[in-house]
Amino acid sequence: MVGFRLSETMSEYGAVSRGICQTESGVLKKVEEWTGIQGNPIIGINSKGEGGKLTGEELVSMNVWAFPSSVFEFLEKSFVEFLHKLSDAEKEEFYLPFAVDQWIKQGIAQVQVKQAKCEWMGVTYKEDKPRVEESIANLVNAGFYPSPLSMA
Repeated sequence: MVGFRLSETMSEYGAVSRGICQTESGVLKKVEEWTGIQGNPIIGINSKGEGGKLTGEELVSMNVWAFPSSVFEFLEKSFVEFLHKLSDAEKEEFYLPFAVDQWIKQGIAQVQVKQAKCEWMGVTYKEDKPRVEESIANLVNAGFYPSPLSMA
């Protein structure tokens, strides 16, 4: 998994959800999904439904994972369990970090974590798009990406 600093993954346009990671010697020990993360100071709601403060220095999952193909068997099982417990299909979401956390607790997975050395860019709200477009254009202009960008 590639982890990012929480403060670098926020949107100024609203709350975000992030998997807050605990690591030890580069190994993922726990992922806890937090929702409603926003503000300064940063606040959010943990997986127990409790509000809490965050520092912004926390390492978070942005779902940048490299799995072996055998993961699909575990994902299917975790997703089926999620569907059986589903109470509100319009609001509930299957969080990949939650599934990985369950595998760690069950002793069936060990995940190496590398901290990103680059800036995270993403669009959570439509208002985030111009900032991301500008960031990508700056990377193209600096020669980090080719122009024009293509999917070749």
